[in-house]
Amino acid sequence: MIAFEGVGKDVELHNGQRLTLLDRVDLAVGAGEFVAVVGRSGSGKSTMLNLIGLLDTPTRGRILLDGRDVSGCSDSELSRLRGQHLGFVFQQFNLLAKRTAIANTAAPLVFTTAYDAKERTRRAVEQLRRVGLEHRMDALPSTMSGGEQQRVAIARALVGKPRIVLADEPTGSLDESTGAQVMRLLIDEVRHADATLLLVTHDLDLAREADRVVRLEKGKVLEES
Repeated sequence: MIAFEGVGKDVELHNGQRLTLLDRVDLAVGAGEFVAVVGRSGSGKSTMLNLIGLLDTPTRGRILLDGRDVSGCSDSELSRLRGQHLGFVFQQFNLLAKRTAIANTAAPLVFTTAYDAKERTRRAVEQLRRVGLEHRMDALPSTMSGGEQQRVAIARALVGKPRIVLADEPTGSLDESTGAQVMRLLIDEVRHADATLLLVTHDLDLAREADRVVRLEKGKVLEES
């Protein structure tokens, strides 16, 4: 489903020097696999996730999505591929403040012509019910708890039936008990959708839930287990 072949990512600092964020990373993730990416701050975890999510492009190497090299795709093509294949769950919920739970959940479907307004609403309602928010569909984010907002974010990530779900510290803004409930929900919903899940986390106990753990250090894959 996803492959990195010698992928590297550099950025140029203000003094003209170059900083390597990822260094010759090789990685393969199969369809339906749950992979946790762990490592210290600055190890390259979020950089890797941004590259997998087609939010950034590599300095060198190739990224393959379902066998297709996407490294040289245009911005418009990358945007289309994101809409077709990817769902995102972030640490900060990133909900639209003046939109209801239904409108926030349906937001990714607005960028495709495949669904009219009625179908977008139907799909959003169905997904919100799956995450246990049938009683909060018309609520605004400001009236929701952190756990409820992250449930909306999970519904939003899954409403388009993506083949790959990317989660960057999805429980980092929640207390331990709520975080555990939300993470269990995310894993169960991704399994139900038969999608691939890549999770960036500092929580090693959480990482042990994964089929495989990839450890990064200083931009390199240190080990897989």
